[in-house]
Amino acid sequence: MRFDVVIVGAGFAGLAAAKTAASRGLSVAVIDAKREAGARVHTSGILVREAMEEIDIPHRLTRRVPGVRLYSPNLKSIDLLSPGYAFFTTETADLLRWMAAEAREAGAHILYATRFDGATLPPTSPTTARTSPRVPSPRSRVHGRLRRSRPRAPRKPCGGRRAGSCP
Repeated sequence: MRFDVVIVGAGFAGLAAAKTAASRGLSVAVIDAKREAGARVHTSGILVREAMEEIDIPHRLTRRVPGVRLYSPNLKSIDLLSPGYAFFTTETADLLRWMAAEAREAGAHILYATRFDGATLPPTSPTTARTSPRVPSPRSRVHGRLRRSRPRAPRKPCGGRRAGSCP
């Protein structure tokens, strides 16, 4: 099967991107090595207010808290508290299951227990659309497994305009 968009990773960013792309009429596949949504979660479950507003997460999945204390691996901590602001805690696995259901309802195909082994991109396609600053970095396993069907000519900076006219 061919897709307009293939997203590697069914985490917060991948599922949000999948729902958005599918709701805009693109055919979307999300592949993830985990066996199901919410498996092997390694995150705090703390959301900022802006994420709640952007994704419209059901209130039953969250609890509002006025501040949080974050700990580093060496147990040093920092308190985050701001009058009038709030954070939200969640059961992260439940939230990821809800996000996966929302993405599926929008039309995305989610393929769990599937590893990304590589892809060949057509010469006219963009290389990647990043959903997270760390994926796919040029040094990541995902980026290293992308190949073009034939090399593209190098692009001129700013579409060939003078350097001083770049945005």
